[in-house]
Amino acid sequence: MLNNMVATSLAQSGSNQTMQVRMRANMLFSKAMNRGKRIMFLQQLLGKQNNLQTLAQAKNGTKPIEKQGGKIIAVAIEKIVGSESRVHDFDKHFRPLVNHTRDRWVSIAIARHQGINLPPVELIQVGDKYFVRDGHHRVSVAKTFGQATIEAQVL
Repeated sequence: MLNNMVATSLAQSGSNQTMQVRMRANMLFSKAMNRGKRIMFLQQLLGKQNNLQTLAQAKNGTKPIEKQGGKIIAVAIEKIVGSESRVHDFDKHFRPLVNHTRDRWVSIAIARHQGINLPPVELIQVGDKYFVRDGHHRVSVAKTFGQATIEAQVL
């Protein structure tokens, strides 16, 4: 009986901790999204751009970079400036702009908190800049937590 009580108590404290981490991640998402929307609105009023660059815009007249051969490298997050396809979901600082990204963003923030290794993001290099093919949420969470580099497979 005592073992069952201890096991139940441990399970509850573990689930309470998970619940707290989830609540914190949701708060961080909301804060980032609200800030992104406010800045986007202000930039539009001032006639400035706050959108992610599109890969198509960046490739216009730029010589392609030699492929890295799928090698995993650490890329400075500040050099990730755009997206191949999701330019309306995040601002130029990879703050989320739409609520439908919340669940994925929160799950990645929780995984990061728990020390779970996530797969490298997939980036496309144009000049000295990088564009996300896969891993927008991982980049967004990494930026939110102040991470300087991220593991990436450069395509």
